[in-house]
Amino acid sequence: KLNTSNINTLNNSVVVVLLATVLLSISSRIYIPIGVVPITAQTLAAYIIGFYLKPTESFFTGMSWILLGISGMPVFAPGFISPLTCPSFGYIVGMVLGMPLMKKSNNIIISCIICYFVTHLLGSIWLYNFLHSWDLVFKYGISPFIIGECLKTAIAFGVSKVEIKK
Repeated sequence: KLNTSNINTLNNSVVVVLLATVLLSISSRIYIPIGVVPITAQTLAAYIIGFYLKPTESFFTGMSWILLGISGMPVFAPGFISPLTCPSFGYIVGMVLGMPLMKKSNNIIISCIICYFVTHLLGSIWLYNFLHSWDLVFKYGISPFIIGECLKTAIAFGVSKVEIKK
């Protein structure tokens, strides 16, 4: 006898990943070009995805998003040409790795801090390869985002109070 509950669970996860990938892609197109690394709404989407989805779903969402972007689909902020030549690609990889780790805490604020830390750690290391100065990495890759990330965390906190029925 075929166990259809596993198939239904897989189908539901595929749909969730597809919808979350669309959300992440759209949020990436909402941006403020401030220099080397743009401010985008993608981290807010990542916080919500990482908090609500299972770790495997959030990881596959991020990987799907990266693969779409690498294949040439316009899912990243404008100006992204190629992973190896883009100063902000480390932030993208960090966000994808940070989303599943958000499940390490049931507190949305702690979860956002975890994702923020991973995102900016990997993003800063990658950005250093382009700027060759930790002072410039802080100036262009960390300090412009602190207030915005606090605001996005507050919004994610508000969203986390919305009950989603499964």
